Amino acid sequence: MGSSRMSIQSETAVSELEHGGRTITANYGVAVDGRAGAGNSIKSVIGGKVSIDRFEVVVASGPFGDEVVVLPFAGVAPLPAEFHVSVPGAFRASAAYDSTARFGISDWQTPDDELKAYLRHHKFGADDLPNELKHGLTKVSLEWVMQVFATSTDRSSIVFALGGFGGIGTIKVAHRILQHITPALAQGRSLVPTVPIHVVRYAEIAALAAAGELTQPEPEPGVVQPTLSAADAADGVIAALQPHVGKRVFAGAIDDQKKLDNVLKKVAPGIDPASIVGFIDTGLRASGKAGFVFTADALYLSEIGDRHHLPYETIQSFRLDGDKVRITSNQPDIDDIKILVGTDAAIVIEAMVAATGRQR
Repeated sequence: MGSSRMSIQSETAVSELEHGGRTITANYGVAVDGRAGAGNSIKSVIGGKVSIDRFEVVVASGPFGDEVVVLPFAGVAPLPAEFHVSVPGAFRASAAYDSTARFGISDWQTPDDELKAYLRHHKFGADDLPNELKHGLTKVSLEWVMQVFATSTDRSSIVFALGGFGGIGTIKVAHRILQHITPALAQGRSLVPTVPIHVVRYAEIAALAAAGELTQPEPEPGVVQPTLSAADAADGVIAALQPHVGKRVFAGAIDDQKKLDNVLKKVAPGIDPASIVGFIDTGLRASGKAGFVFTADALYLSEIGDRHHLPYETIQSFRLDGDKVRITSNQPDIDDIKILVGTDAAIVIEAMVAATGRQR
């Protein structure tokens, strides 16, 4: 079951699965080099020359059976992950929601023209899935975001590619899509099992996890979370916040003097305003009286008079908890911190990953 060494991606996957009414049955961390669990088996699946050095896998019991999230990592960087769900029923041909159409426009693709017209008419919410994975300054375009193929004449596998920021948030979208597409699948049958249109990389890993054939490794002694230089942290925060700049989000300096005055009074008293590399306002009126201030080496936060100063090296973990961000620190006088952030929760996590270089 749960591991204290889970990444923010795994912790968020657990939270999103539970919010979707699923029950977590297992989670695993597996090193590709074979030191942990079924590492040698995994190398035989993905090949020996890969940049992946570990997987984190979350298994849940859903309304139709097991649901498995396979999260690959290269160091602290998340790589495109997959969410596998087995459901009753089948289309008569495989289908994928991808960007292979003319001009790179995403849409449903299938060799069956009648099924293609049906899927393109109904969409089933697949167009809500993000088509790129973001991590810090890096963006990876996803060739496909959803595939459906028959594993038997009356059962299908639905696989989602987890995009967006580090794969966070996609499972909630996937659950919404499942509500719409599973009734349509349940009415159909396939003459034979079909193969996915695009390569599904981690189907065997998902099957091993669902069968309970991955083992939970012990944490390696002496392993510490990576840390970034102050310059890299500053650049990372600015890059992470830049796409979200608006009334509540500032990348770099705060150029609204009234808001800056409130920030320096209510959120981060005494700091040099020139040291601020990012600010996310969580106050009701977005006046600078509550929120998250990022500098090159520390996080300052305040909510309803509760104020904290957290040097990045003292932050032990952070994760989404519904519409809140939960942070733990090794400072002896600080308990777990939970800050209500609403719709900006994912942006806060994105900036914290960029600032700390950590995934949990």
